[in-house]
Amino acid sequence: MVNAKRLGKTRERIVNDERFELQALDEEIDDKNTQELERQALRMQIPVPPRFNSDGELTADWYRGPLKGAVCLTSEGINKLRAAVRAERKARMEMRASWLPWLTGIMGTVGTITGLIAVMKK
Repeated sequence: MVNAKRLGKTRERIVNDERFELQALDEEIDDKNTQELERQALRMQIPVPPRFNSDGELTADWYRGPLKGAVCLTSEGINKLRAAVRAERKARMEMRASWLPWLTGIMGTVGTITGLIAVMKK
């Protein structure tokens, strides 16, 4: 009976330690993801959701990790910021793509002129 109690307490301690480690890893992953998204947003000059409201409390887009106290984006905040980053990337790619027809036309014209000059010199 004593061994069964000891075994049960040992299992419980192991499970609790595992939960703690997993929670710490999840918090660290959330912190790294938040830092990366913030870096991308700042590089693209996209506004990051405000961390604190007028009362000094965290907004709905942020949470404070229970173990390390890191302030990380919630799933909702991550989705908002990712959508903004995607929209900015799309806009930038569309702007670059708008020059492609002009560039193609100019290169074709240059090729045609070069070919005509080569034929005329013969």
